[in-house]
Amino acid sequence: MRKKISLMLPLLCAPLAFWACGDGESNSGTSANGSVSEADLVVATFDDLPVCSGKREGATAYVKDEKTAYICEDGKWIYSTAYEQPDVVKVKDKSIAGVSQKGPFVTGSAVKLYELDGETYAQTGKSFTGKITSDNGEFGVSSVTLASQYALLEASGYYRNEVSGKKSGGTITLNALTDLSDREKVNINLLTHLEYERALYLVGTGVNVPAAKKQAEAEIFNAFGIQGDFANSEDLNIFSKGEGNAALLAFSILMQGDRSEAELTELLTKFATDIEKDGEWNDASTKAKIADWANEQDLNGNLSLIRFNINTWGLGSVPDFEKYVRNFWYANYGLEACEADSKGVVAAASNELVEAYGTKTRYICNGEGWVEASDIEKDTYQWAAGEDGEIRLGSVTKSVNYVYDGAKNAWRNASTVEAALGGCTETREADISLNTGKVNGT
Repeated sequence: MRKKISLMLPLLCAPLAFWACGDGESNSGTSANGSVSEADLVVATFDDLPVCSGKREGATAYVKDEKTAYICEDGKWIYSTAYEQPDVVKVKDKSIAGVSQKGPFVTGSAVKLYELDGETYAQTGKSFTGKITSDNGEFGVSSVTLASQYALLEASGYYRNEVSGKKSGGTITLNALTDLSDREKVNINLLTHLEYERALYLVGTGVNVPAAKKQAEAEIFNAFGIQGDFANSEDLNIFSKGEGNAALLAFSILMQGDRSEAELTELLTKFATDIEKDGEWNDASTKAKIADWANEQDLNGNLSLIRFNINTWGLGSVPDFEKYVRNFWYANYGLEACEADSKGVVAAASNELVEAYGTKTRYICNGEGWVEASDIEKDTYQWAAGEDGEIRLGSVTKSVNYVYDGAKNAWRNASTVEAALGGCTETREADISLNTGKVNGT
């Protein structure tokens, strides 16, 4: 049996398609206990709901006489189960297993499972201890008996660094909020850790734990430009194929970068604090710095080195993380998607916070991804055909000369002599008297 909340609870607006803001229409309402609802819409009865049109897709509404929330989906107002609170159930003598990964925690790292109160979700003081039993991050906690199905898992220790391929020089701690009513496997990873504070905040507004976790997970992925219908965070594994696993590994790598364990912990804490209330990562400066790092790794070929490092551990299949790393720096540099029909397009970084902004660096789409454009690619981009032998200064470098080669119907680099005398064309090949004297001493 499941119970509904009996009081009007705030409906939070998140920047995602499945829990999106409405069109700006909002009616404030007051619940029985005097609190003001923050739903996109508050109406007296179901019949008072406006048409669920395209512009309201994802909007939330609260119906007073039913004390029930609805969401606009595909032209219909659908009952939202996110505010149905499941009954508290006991967990008796259960064994919990999983993997703890940043990279994987190493053998001997500590794992603790804390009991949470079924109503307040606060720690009760009861805990169980386990440990990492292998260098692939596997752990187990046995004989778990809880008064409610909700628990917090915590892993602390050294881990394998995906970027360097080496064991970390210091320890970190990762958390996972979970519902143990129907699971015995709980993976602890960067996603479970970063969603924790946000999910608890949403739970405090009346959203049930599964819905709160799902929303927090999607918001975190969205912060990295990743969208998709992925498995729950506790089920993801960086050593398994699949888009969700690839996305997890990608943003684990992006957050790690060249940071020390202390710097990584600081970044994770700031990120979790930033998204806790509104689900949005507003630190544009840090995003740009991470994008600069990803840009450098990609263009210098280091993503293949990272893949090599992870493969040498021999712990399983490494998913296709590279595309998510690339898409992150593309988006933060202001570059559009690079696809077959945009092959040859040249563009500059448009985000003023990234290192390449305002420089002469340009990027060219090769049909599969963005790479740094050569001088001739960026200097002659979108130039029309010229007169045979015509000399022109590069549009971007402003220092390199190009000549239009009529025989090849293309612009090419001009030699020093051509830059001074004009292009050496077929019609001028035998003309040695047209220009006499010295050019640059020759």
